[in-house]
Amino acid sequence: MSETCGGCVYDGVPLDGVDVALADDGRVALGGAVLFSGYRGRPDLSAEALVDGRLRTADRARWEDGRLVVLGRVDDVVVSGGVNVDLAEVERRLRTWPGLAGDDVAVVGVPDPEWGTAVVAVVERAGWSDADTAAVRAHLRAGLPAYATPRRVLGRDRLPRTSSGKIDRLRLVAGLSTPGAPGTPTTGDA
Repeated sequence: MSETCGGCVYDGVPLDGVDVALADDGRVALGGAVLFSGYRGRPDLSAEALVDGRLRTADRARWEDGRLVVLGRVDDVVVSGGVNVDLAEVERRLRTWPGLAGDDVAVVGVPDPEWGTAVVAVVERAGWSDADTAAVRAHLRAGLPAYATPRRVLGRDRLPRTSSGKIDRLRLVAGLSTPGAPGTPTTGDA
């Protein structure tokens, strides 16, 4: 990351002179000489990012056998039906589905009048079928608590992408939140 001059942790181990601390919610805070001094011309962003001489990242992690294991981003947790759901964990489980065959996936939270936020899984695959939906749902139910199992599992020819090629989760959520909007998946609702 540019805020750490290119390096702070390698293979889960902090580099010499880097101090890694975890907040109660698992948010990673970094300290040490590798930190930048702030965002040029943006003291407001600098004050938000640098707190007590530490960089507050948007990453969540835990220590495991002396190594930092990044779990996902702070904004990867949604409240669905009054329970916290870790979208990154649901996505990790989805990626273990044997039928995935290299297809890309995204798990997002979509506003829902009943649940507050509904967990929705989307697989980038042409020709998605009801059988695919049933197989994915069975796979997810076998490895996740009921509250974390997606309310919908959808197939989509293409997931929206940013200019850098990453999945554009904001556009995906917007498309899934607007019934009948162009590009809204219609197959695989479960």
